[in-house]
Amino acid sequence: MVQIADSLDKTDPKILKKVNNKCQLTINGWQRYEELKSVVKDSRNAFMAMKFGNSDLEDFYKDQIKPAVKDTGFDLNKPDEKPKAGIIDVRMEVEIRNSRFVIADLTHKNNGVYWEAGFASGLGIPVIYTCQEDEADKIHFDTNHRLFVKWNSRKPEEAKEQLKAAIRATLPTEAKMADEED
Repeated sequence: MVQIADSLDKTDPKILKKVNNKCQLTINGWQRYEELKSVVKDSRNAFMAMKFGNSDLEDFYKDQIKPAVKDTGFDLNKPDEKPKAGIIDVRMEVEIRNSRFVIADLTHKNNGVYWEAGFASGLGIPVIYTCQEDEADKIHFDTNHRLFVKWNSRKPEEAKEQLKAAIRATLPTEAKMADEED
């Protein structure tokens, strides 16, 4: 703890004050704390949590989910679209923290997707769930009562419109509320 305090003192001496070998946050320190724990409200990024390697889901992501998010004024990316060096867990945490919302597809009951959605929820970042229609009854009971967009590869446009409506309802002051005319 002393090392952390010394390091903070060197980078920003207004964050901490040391009194009788105890560290106390200053007003500036509490403000910085609030900044760090708050959601990135002005972000135009969204994070996609999904199982990788499933062709139906990959197609649905590319053809429906990503364009739906774009139509609402946000940019959606998956961790594997822009490969970067470093530990993937840390990169995903950073990407989630920098996202305005998360879309989590629970079709395959992937534990990583549940974790990413929970991490986002814990940070106060909205999560919109999707699931293939045929698998919707298998979603864990702790999650199955949340807002879901059920998708069917035979009716992709329907799910795309539902997803846009869910994003707009979740972020009404930030999302583009109407599609642009071609």
